[in-house]
Amino acid sequence: DGMVALDSVHHGEDEANMQRFVEVWSAEGVLLYRSPTLEGGTLGGPPRSSAEGNSQRSPSTVRLANGTRVRMATSIHTVDGRRVLLRVAHSEQGLWQELEEFGSVLLVALPLALVLAGLGGFALARKALAPIDAMAHQAERISAERLNERLPIENPEDELGHLARAFNATLARLESIKPRAWMADLFYSRISF
Repeated sequence: DGMVALDSVHHGEDEANMQRFVEVWSAEGVLLYRSPTLEGGTLGGPPRSSAEGNSQRSPSTVRLANGTRVRMATSIHTVDGRRVLLRVAHSEQGLWQELEEFGSVLLVALPLALVLAGLGGFALARKALAPIDAMAHQAERISAERLNERLPIENPEDELGHLARAFNATLARLESIKPRAWMADLFYSRISF
């Protein structure tokens, strides 16, 4: 009778759950087949022009009348010597639902990850700067009367260790000069009497 019937073979649960839509139109604009999953809807109605399906356009995303997003491809085929327009589509609703869920997770997880990264960075910076803080406190305690005190050296091989060694060497030189200066002050004070 000139109508088209399609057989469907499913290859697993994902394949069975995927919504597929098919429309077949004759060149004269007569509907030959519409898949029941369209529930009376259409993938575009009768051919809009004789060029529809002839071009090598890639599949496109369109919305059905009920709002369902589908990925649709259109092509011209010959069946028993008759040209037919074939429109095949599958639902993208599952994909869009997953993208929306992913976006929701990102809205919650991204700020949380940024806060955790900030707190971790703060803790790491405090731990890394703790030796400098200890050196600064020790340096504040050193005075002319306490030149025998030295800065702590946690790791003599790194830059802070090198700085502490240089500072301690400076303190050692100052300490060795101090007694001579004290003796010179004593000497000069005796001469003035």
